[in-house]
This record gives sequence, C-alpha cells and structure tokens, in this order.
Amino acid sequence: MLVEGVLDVAVQVAQQAQALVRALELHEVKLAFRPLIQYRSGFVDDGDVGGDGDTFARTRLRAEYPVTKKLDVYGSIEPFFAFGADYPVDNWRNELGLQYGFSKKVRLDLYYIYRPDYGKAYNRAFHTVGIPLRFRTKVGR
Repeated sequence: MLVEGVLDVAVQVAQQAQALVRALELHEVKLAFRPLIQYRSGFVDDGDVGGDGDTFARTRLRAEYPVTKKLDVYGSIEPFFAFGADYPVDNWRNELGLQYGFSKKVRLDLYYIYRPDYGKAYNRAFHTVGIPLRFRTKVGR
C-alpha cells in the first residue's frame, strides 16, 4: 500500500518575499497583504511522482490588533487561485488567532483555521487548531 503525500514548494526568496509583503497601520490595526505563487506536486512514498503538479496564486490579507501590551488578536483570509483549473478558487483559508508575548523573544499563539476546499468534483472542509510556542534566538557571536 502506498502512502500519498503532498510536496509543497513555495516560490519565494527571502529578500524578494519581504519586498512583496506590504504592511499598513491604520490607527492601532496593522494590515498586511502577501501575494505568493506556489507549485504543489503529489508524490507517493516509493519515490514516484504522480501528475504534473498544480500552481496556485495565494493572496493573504491579514489584520492584527493589540488588545494589551502582551496580547494581540489577528485574522486573515487567503484564497488559493488555481491556474488552469475548472474552478478559479481552489481553497479559501480563514484564520483567527491570539498571540501572547511572554517576552520579546518568546510568544505563544492559539489559532483556528477553517479551510473549505472547492476545487474538486466534491466539496470538503478542513478545521485546524494550533498552539505553537515561538521563540527567537541569535546564532553566532
């Protein structure tokens, strides 16, 4: 039995991606827009690659609001537009979350993602809850 997976290759170079992200602050609300081109190819665990892969344009609009000095609330919408597909919108990712900063280098996120999938002959939806602990550190001297 073969296990199916998905290999995502996001087309972005760190400096170019930073140039594409546009941020705007409106009073205390921070708005950000991020366009991205993504190529995705299916594969199986025996190394055979199946199909030609799919290319998507993903455009994310995100809003973030500071509730307190340490707590932010955020939300984003991100449609996935499939090139050459029968349906122009393949997926739609909606995210709501909270970020709590313990310090400048450590924060805890709590988020919920609702992602309906329209691009097939069937419709389905994915629900994701995440609680990542994020930290920054310096490498080197």
